Amino acid sequence: METQSSSKKENILIIAYNDLNNSGVPNVIYQIVKSQHNKYNFDIITFGDNEYYYKKLISEGIKNVNVIKFNIKKPNFKIFKILFYLSKEQKIQYKMALKLLKKKKYKAVHSFKEYDSGPFLKAAKKLNISKRIVHSTVIHSNKEDFITKKRKKSTLKYGNLFVGVTDLCCKNAFGKNNYDVIHFSYDESTYNSNVKNKLNNKQLVLTQVGTFSTNKNQLFSIEILNNLKIIYPESKLKLIGVETEKDYLKNMTKKIKESHLESNIEIIDGSNGVGDNLQYTSFTLLTSIKEGASLVVVESQACGIDVFASSCVSEEMNLGGITFLDLSKGPGFWAQEIYKKWLTNKNSRHLYNTSSFSKKTFKENISNLYSD
Repeated sequence: METQSSSKKENILIIAYNDLNNSGVPNVIYQIVKSQHNKYNFDIITFGDNEYYYKKLISEGIKNVNVIKFNIKKPNFKIFKILFYLSKEQKIQYKMALKLLKKKKYKAVHSFKEYDSGPFLKAAKKLNISKRIVHSTVIHSNKEDFITKKRKKSTLKYGNLFVGVTDLCCKNAFGKNNYDVIHFSYDESTYNSNVKNKLNNKQLVLTQVGTFSTNKNQLFSIEILNNLKIIYPESKLKLIGVETEKDYLKNMTKKIKESHLESNIEIIDGSNGVGDNLQYTSFTLLTSIKEGASLVVVESQACGIDVFASSCVSEEMNLGGITFLDLSKGPGFWAQEIYKKWLTNKNSRHLYNTSSFSKKTFKENISNLYSD
């Protein structure tokens, strides 16, 4: 039920990539709502059941935000699922979006659904919604199939404002279209130089934060630790996240057991965030195959923790504390480089300038995006 004050505010419709789980893209949506809730009401379309960031907003007293679940029944068998995806899914989404958008007046439709944004933006254009925003957060494959090209064409046709979390994301997603880069922000009150370092100089602890999936590449990280253990037997690895890919966590557990690393690797449920784990971290690890941007990389540098990241990560994430390594060099090479740096620095921390990812800068950029 809307209060009198919230009913006077203009409305923004956000299209989530999937749901509001505790990961990078939902965090950006959370940041947007938190920075703009005094000016706008927010409806968020989701396609899954995880409401981590919605519950977080409500717990922080932000009431003028509403989750709308687009639950579309899909076939059970794989071949029928593929046919449904190819021929019916977007038509259903368009009809559902059109029906929703007719219920109230929206100032903007802001989609995080990447190249699957077309149906929502098409419906918005039909109803003369002037701001149809496409927000890119990932790096797309250069090898686009026919369906991807078709959906990309639709998204770029019906969108009219293009933004991304890094310049690399924007160039990759939008080509020659004009775009704006809006870096995400991080929680400066939680991640800062006051975060304690509780490691002694004999401990070597790597921490990786990310959804358990092929793209985040934790299996590669386990191999790094396996090689690092040969060099320095006391090495540890913390893997923090939630499973988003079927059987990936099972494969991680299997690999750890086969490598006899049970006492060296800890798998931590990331549903409730990183917690105090950065207090017990020598280096943060990011071994992604593709990465549009990374919140934990910024958070780590804000705490003075150096990062080892795959070369797919945008240089814009480097605030002075990232060492970029190519995955093709292999886990043994990564282990050697990590150990060399640890020998030099032990567990010392550094001061890095993270102002380009401040809440103030982010709030101003989103406010300008939504304003007339």
